[in-house]
Amino acid sequence: MCKSYEKALNTLMTMIERGRKYKFLEQELGLGVCICLGTDLSESHWDKLLKKTTADFSRIMEHLREKGVSDMANRLGPLRDFVVSQKIRSFTTDPTFVAEPVTLTISENRSCRATPSDLQHHGADATSPAALETDNRLDDVDWAHLTNL
Repeated sequence: MCKSYEKALNTLMTMIERGRKYKFLEQELGLGVCICLGTDLSESHWDKLLKKTTADFSRIMEHLREKGVSDMANRLGPLRDFVVSQKIRSFTTDPTFVAEPVTLTISENRSCRATPSDLQHHGADATSPAALETDNRLDDVDWAHLTNL
């Protein structure tokens, strides 16, 4: 809990500004990009990367596309929508609001189904139902290298 009105306002403004940047990432790379990026790098790291010049930003986006982040983000878009709808549901008292289950295709041979009970079972912030496996192609992304582009 924030100790002052000013601190709460500053926190809210930071969240709004970072949200805009993540929204821009979604437009560039696909709706599921926030799930692809994971939590290994801090939010401030991505915030700094997104402040780079236009040329730097273009190189960063190209690097991520080459490594398959955009493809994976587009495949994980339905999961992102599902997680967001579940989070919104946690803020509403409307008993008729129900997120639809989603089936994700991980590869030709693998898919999984996420339901509201998956998120309740794994916690409100869970983005990976038990059946969802990580796409190992992203292991090749040199995340630290992005700061030097």
